[in-house]
Amino acid sequence: MIYLSAYSAGLALPFLASTLLINRFALHRQSLGRWSAYARPVAGTIVILLGIAIGTG
Repeated sequence: MIYLSAYSAGLALPFLASTLLINRFALHRQSLGRWSAYARPVAGTIVILLGIAIGTG
């Protein structure tokens, strides 16, 4: 029963945190929009490199 409670709490915490922080994110969305043009290629490169690393072992 303890394991089930811990699992449920661990599953619920990210959703609760996102619910509480969604308003704060909405306030800062415009300033984050400037950086997304730079962050997307960097994140894409990281994903591709991780895919190659996983594929090659």
